[in-house]
Amino acid sequence: MTNEDKARELADMVGSVVVDEYLPLEVLELTADFLKEDCRQIKQAAQDIEEEQQEIQALAAGKEGKHWQAGRKSTR
Repeated sequence: MTNEDKARELADMVGSVVVDEYLPLEVLELTADFLKEDCRQIKQAAQDIEEEQQEIQALAAGKEGKHWQAGRKSTR
């Protein structure tokens, strides 16, 4: 089950609880707005983390290459 499937299932469960408890539609709309913004922020944070990890890996690869080249020059 993908994360999207899990999210849909959770949304269905939340929607069912709201309907079962007879909450006003305004409450449901407000909750959806909050969840939408939370979801956007989580996606942005995940994207930022992924970009930072790629930058760290690129820097680490660059340092390893410099160390290798320095060691190679010292043996000549």
